[in-house]
Amino acid sequence: MFEPENFLETARQILEDTNYRDESGLRTSMGRAYYAAFHIIKMKLEQHGGHKFKDVHKLHQAVITETVSINSKLGNKINDLFDERVEADYILNANITPGRAQSCIKLAQIIIGSSDILTKK
Repeated sequence: MFEPENFLETARQILEDTNYRDESGLRTSMGRAYYAAFHIIKMKLEQHGGHKFKDVHKLHQAVITETVSINSKLGNKINDLFDERVEADYILNANITPGRAQSCIKLAQIIIGSSDILTKK
């Protein structure tokens, strides 16, 4: 099975690689950071909370909503990172900078580091 943490490592590698230090690389790095955090949160909700996310068209919002219901602080962080990913992927005139991509990586690390709160009842 693919480990979601690999997405975060890819985000870091893209950001650090001068060959990809252009806007497309920064946008890709932001997306990979989000997906690392998203998949870890989703897995914890499924494995430890018994949640089943069936509607792939509403998957991201369902994971965020469920996370907010368990821990609003963590849920708000994953929602913020989702918003960053959406802007990187869809808003072509958005101001995407190396600092912004780095902030997404840091936020993903915080989310991942706090995700065990979803396994405690």
